[in-house]
Amino acid sequence: MALHPLILQIQEQVPGLVLNVWYLDDCTLCGSAEDLLKALDIIESAVPSYGLSLNRSKCLFYSPDDSFIPHPDIPTTHDGFSLLGVPIGSPESCNQYVLRKADQAMDIVPLLSSLHDTQMSITLLRSCWSFSKMSYLLRSTLSPYISEALSTFDDKVQEAFFSLLVFS
Repeated sequence: MALHPLILQIQEQVPGLVLNVWYLDDCTLCGSAEDLLKALDIIESAVPSYGLSLNRSKCLFYSPDDSFIPHPDIPTTHDGFSLLGVPIGSPESCNQYVLRKADQAMDIVPLLSSLHDTQMSITLLRSCWSFSKMSYLLRSTLSPYISEALSTFDDKVQEAFFSLLVFS
């Protein structure tokens, strides 16, 4: 609520922004380089009056092409990024992000086989946080962008179930 006047000021003075979204003191802005720089100037000049400061290490500019260089002190990426755990960018960068998450999800499999209790291992595998994260990615990312990663993840899950179901 305290930052609401700042949000309104940005809306009024930079009407060309496509996106001006805030959660507490974190914001996501989308627009042209010119509009982003205007909004950044407004934020930098206003936040000290709220007892805040701009943490440039948490700032990131994204542009799909190399011509976008908006600010020397804030990094720019052309490969993609994640926002609230959702990959944003080219199909290749989204696929790589999901492949990394799939690898992280499968880190638990060797630990499960050491339990020597098949039913418990499979139950833990099914309810694992990493698997729910993959479910979230399925709902939040365009499937054609991540089809290769999804296929790889499916293969790894199938392997994991087979390895846990092997009777000795």
